[in-house]
Order: sequence, then C-alpha cells, then structure tokens
Amino acid sequence: MQLFTRRPAERVVLDQDLFEQAEFAAEYNTQVGKSIQDPLPILDYVTSQIAPHEQANVLEIGPGPGWIGIRLALLRPQARVTGIDVSEVFVDIANQNSVQEGVADRVEFTLGSVMDMKQFADHSFDVVFSFQSLHYWDSPERGFDEIARVLKPSGSFCIGDDRRDMNWRGRLIVLVGRQFLSRRVGDVWARSILGCLTSTEAANALQRSQLRDRWQMAIRPRAMLITSKPRE
Repeated sequence: MQLFTRRPAERVVLDQDLFEQAEFAAEYNTQVGKSIQDPLPILDYVTSQIAPHEQANVLEIGPGPGWIGIRLALLRPQARVTGIDVSEVFVDIANQNSVQEGVADRVEFTLGSVMDMKQFADHSFDVVFSFQSLHYWDSPERGFDEIARVLKPSGSFCIGDDRRDMNWRGRLIVLVGRQFLSRRVGDVWARSILGCLTSTEAANALQRSQLRDRWQMAIRPRAMLITSKPRE
C-alpha cells in the first residue's frame, strides 16, 4: 500500500475470505481483539447513550471477535447486545468470548450482513453501532438505509472507521501501528484502507440514505466517527 500518496486511490472493497480461516481469525482475536484504545471512542459514545439500568436493545454490525459488545454488556448490565457478522468463524469466536466473560445470557452473535437485515423488524434497536466494518460494505448507502430501518425513531447510532483520505499523521499512525502486529494482520489492515470511504464519500452516502440529516461526523487524522445528532 502506498501510505504517503497525496490523493486517495479509487475505492476497492476487499473480500473477507481470510476471516473464514480459523487460524487467521484466532490470530486476529489474540492480537487485535482486546485492544481498547482504537474502539474506545465507540464504546464511550454507545455507553453514554444508555442509562446504567436501562434495558436497551443494541445491535453491533461486524463485531469480529465481539469484544466491544462484550465490554458494553459488562458496563451496562441491563442491556442486551446482538452482533451480526458475515464470518461464521468470527461468530463462533465471539460467542466463545461471550461465554468466557460471563455475558452469554445477554450477548449473542449470529451470521448476518448490514446489506440485508430482514431478520430484524423495523424499529427493533435502541442503539446500532459498528467499528471498522464500513470499509467492507459494498453499498454504504444501503447499509445506512438498513440501520435507519431497524433503529427506533429515538435511537442512536455510531459508526467508526478509517478513512481513505487520512492525512499524513494518520498514515504515520498506520505505519507505526503495523510494527506491533503480525505481518498478516498488519497487511490486512493496510489493504483494508483501500476499501475505506473518504469523509466526503461517507457524507454523500449518508445524505442519500434514510439517515439523512440525523448524523454528524468527527474527523481525525486516521479515522472518522459518525454519530447521531444530539437529541433535542
């Protein structure tokens, strides 16, 4: 990957076949799964949207090994978390992690895709969130539409991902961060950035979707954080 090019290349959505390989998924779970720093803004935001004793229904899209949803359940003991992932291997790992952490009665991971969430009725969830899965969505606008459909009218959403137009500080973060990962995991991270949206692409897709006028975006050197506008 050319980390220091000035203009972002055209978006290329990578396949996820590697995540169906048990050995790689286990490696990813060990190296990345329990890292708290990257997903902390997501976890902080989602936690802030749920009162300590609220019986909230939460959906996580693309949970991978499931650690964010599991941490949320530990912080909000009355919340129920459902996670959907296209990788059967990751679903199995996430459910094992849920059992290990003692929250399997409130956290469940199943196969599913944001592109078609027909297994969920309209207005089913109080909160919907996703971390580092947007770059795998073939049609971001369709994904945003599905989120709008399953989210309650008063619900909140949070989507965090790298951005293809990250600045030089962001590229440096990726370059340094890869040194702390195995070669395979680091390579997958770098290549996945080719599938990320630019901040402009994300804003345009949001405005074309059913989430239009309900979102706000925070831009960071490497990433973007899309959240619901504050409730009035």
